[in-house]
Amino acid sequence: MTIWCTNTFPVDEVELAWGEAGSGPPLVLVHGYTGSAHDFALHFDSLGDRSHVFALDHRGHGHSTNTGDPSSYSVTRLVDDLEAWAEGVVGEPFDLLGHSMGGRIALMLTQRRPDLVKSLILMDTTAWAMVAEGSDAAEQLRGLTDEQLAGYIVANWDDPESVRVRETVPQSWIDDNHVNKVGVDVAAARAYGLSFRPRRAARRRSACGRC
Repeated sequence: MTIWCTNTFPVDEVELAWGEAGSGPPLVLVHGYTGSAHDFALHFDSLGDRSHVFALDHRGHGHSTNTGDPSSYSVTRLVDDLEAWAEGVVGEPFDLLGHSMGGRIALMLTQRRPDLVKSLILMDTTAWAMVAEGSDAAEQLRGLTDEQLAGYIVANWDDPESVRVRETVPQSWIDDNHVNKVGVDVAAARAYGLSFRPRRAARRRSACGRC
């Protein structure tokens, strides 16, 4: 298996795995739900031709620490991790790209620390709760056993996007990605999922129906 995040950064009794490539202005890549820095692996070299590329694995993902403790996982804590890591590792303002849940984290960091972020790119990131109208994904997630949730994380979905990815990326990337998915802490997947999948009742009380 290819391991790109060969460095570690300690924060709040957790070791965050991270990697870097290239040279130039710093560019930080933030992965999404149940992903890892490996999600960007096919683009590190090309991005590194014009940027000093950094990426890290969130706690509970990739090669970062799995605590097994739901109380140690929240989206806000991921923002704390990213802020501490960026100050300690990057050490200067940077361009920031966040994918899906990582976009939420990147946006929250930008709001908190605009002095750190030179530009913000949101990739596949929604502006509201990631839940379909008329469904209650939070209750569905709560109803899954750990074994079922682990199976959900590694499943090969048949939606057009997933099929297209499998058809266009190297098998070695698929194999490494599967290993990373298997390593996701189920406690983290559940906690993060519940963080951005509120109950329907809570959504109805919101002043904005999509917030």
